[in-house]
Amino acid sequence: MSGSRLKSIRQMVTEARERIKSLSVEEVASEIKGGDALLVDLREDDERFLEGTIPGSLHVPRGMIELSADPTSPLYRREFDPKRRVIVYCSSGSRSL
Repeated sequence: MSGSRLKSIRQMVTEARERIKSLSVEEVASEIKGGDALLVDLREDDERFLEGTIPGSLHVPRGMIELSADPTSPLYRREFDPKRRVIVYCSSGSRSL
């Protein structure tokens, strides 16, 4: 990687926090009620089993999100309509950043 330097996880998380909007539970509930948002659960199956799920959310494990959201990918999921607002969540907020 000539001329560039690798970023630490901490740096990537800090940069992501500067670019995204974290929503409160109330804001997410309002978005869901509006019906236009896609709620994406990034947790693994065991977490979903132990912690439960939000009805109507789409399960896409964190490692698959880019492939699932890319219309050129053979693993593209139609739910990722570019016109829809996408809200992602996980257990602690790190993966959803």
